[in-house]
Amino acid sequence: MPRGRVFVVVGIVAVLTLAVVVAGRLGLIQPRLSLTTSGGTVGIGSKRLTSNLQLTNRGRSQLVVGQIALSAPWLEVASITYSTHDSRPPTPALPFSLEPDETAHLELTVRVIDCTAIAMTGSEVLITVSGPMLFRQATLQPPDGPSHSWPVEEAADACAGPLPSTVS
Repeated sequence: MPRGRVFVVVGIVAVLTLAVVVAGRLGLIQPRLSLTTSGGTVGIGSKRLTSNLQLTNRGRSQLVVGQIALSAPWLEVASITYSTHDSRPPTPALPFSLEPDETAHLELTVRVIDCTAIAMTGSEVLITVSGPMLFRQATLQPPDGPSHSWPVEEAADACAGPLPSTVS
């Protein structure tokens, strides 16, 4: 191969590599999402728990959230409501859009479908998103990291029977 062609091929490879790196940093190939939690409620013995989550688009392009699920087979999403602005009432439907740096406030109601299967390993939140150049599932850990057992303790409480009454 002549020397001139080698430089052209190397130049094309370098430009393509740079384009992929830039697209990745902008969130065009891999979604850049962050997830935080801010409390919730547990119905003792109800087999239901509710978690308040904040999902933020850290990328530079709009993302569409099409599905939210949990990785633990003993849990099932019962309902999701969201609001992208504090002043708007929560909306119970998916999909919804997240602009760059926008946060969705989610209320995730979860049903424990098998109380005997509750393990000490928690659940990841699986979010299917699409954007200009992507359609994929993002797997997010609650903010305490992979060792956090969310929502194991909450699920155990939801499976607990009612407290025995005290006879006096």
